[in-house]
Amino acid sequence: MPKTIGNERGNLSFRGWAIIVIIFLITIFVLQNTEVVDITFLFWQMSLSRVLLLLGAIAVGVIIGLLIGWDLFRSKKKKGSKEKIEPVSGPPGPSVSE
Repeated sequence: MPKTIGNERGNLSFRGWAIIVIIFLITIFVLQNTEVVDITFLFWQMSLSRVLLLLGAIAVGVIIGLLIGWDLFRSKKKKGSKEKIEPVSGPPGPSVSE
């Protein structure tokens, strides 16, 4: 059964409206940032659309974030599977009376 944006009655759900609003905002963003800008990085110099520069920077940031997050997730998962919880052994502490 294919997933649809709407609910059983055919109306748009919150998720559907959110997707439409995000697409609308991205469209406005693209239309307002079409001018060409010059970029200089070390020895390279290039000209490209400002929206491509911004979207490229966002994409690189997302990829770096996902890689770091994935590495942290894997390291926590490894620690969790290898460590055994052992009961604390030692002298008993003072008893607590109410």
